[in-house]
Parts: sequence; structure tokens; C-alpha cells
Amino acid sequence: MESLLCSRNKADRLLELFWENVPKVLYSLEDCYYFLIIKASPRNKEYYIALDSLGEILVLYVLAERTKTAKQKKYEKQLLQAGPIFEPTYYKNVSQRLETRTALGRSTYFVMKDANGKRFGEYCLSALTIPLPINQALWIYLINRLSEEISNDTKNVNSPPL
Repeated sequence: MESLLCSRNKADRLLELFWENVPKVLYSLEDCYYFLIIKASPRNKEYYIALDSLGEILVLYVLAERTKTAKQKKYEKQLLQAGPIFEPTYYKNVSQRLETRTALGRSTYFVMKDANGKRFGEYCLSALTIPLPINQALWIYLINRLSEEISNDTKNVNSPPL
């Protein structure tokens, strides 16, 4: 429970930067790397955020709509398959008392906050938890997108200056 509260506090502090009263989906790895989806029209806004060991923002950028590569089309399809991710009823089966059969990997945190800031589907578990606590298509989308951004971020940090 302590790790959930720690993750929640870090996430809430981060979400305060995005003051719009609209639903938001947040997924983090080790309370350091975050992928945020904010409901918007005509397209949702997506952000990648990386924090340092003190919880200060190192990297924050909007993931702009890019040229539609095969990979981007695949990601779009995954998110569409996930269904209505901003609807509170979507998360009705998520429970803190999951009967976990397998749990491997680094710690993750997930939450969907509605326009009023109420939490839905919140959990703090290992990256690979079976059964999955959220929709598989949504989980695949979040883990793939966050992994790709962490990889890109790491490449940029490790690249020699020009």
C-alpha cells in the first residue's frame, strides 16, 4: 500500500501541471518514466515525461502527430482496440485485491482520472502481472509507447554532441 501512495503522490504532482478538466490516463514505470494521454478533440494529446531521482522533470514533450508509419498505424489500431479508455465504467473490474498468479519486472503505476479528478482503475503492480489488471490492448499500447519513448530518450542522452 505504501508504494501505491508514493506512486499516487508523484503522479498527482505531475498531473497538476496539466490543469485541464478533462479525463486523463497515466501510466508510469518505476515512478520515473510517464506516458500521459489527455482526452482532446479531434485527437487525444499524448506526453512523455521523465523525472530525475528527486522527482524533478528532466524531459517533458508532446508526442506530435507524426507521419503515418507502419508502426504509428499499428499503435493507433492498438488504442482503438482498447475501447473507451476515458469512461469510468471501463475500469469497473480493476481491483487492488487482484489474485495475481504471475508478477515480474519493474514497478508500474496506472490511473485514469475523470474530468473531476476522481480515480478509476488505479493500480501499482509489476510491469508483467497475470492476469492483467486493465484491458490487454490498452496495456500493450501503453507499454509499447512508453518503452519506445524511453529508448528514444536514452539514445538522445547517450548520443555524442555534434
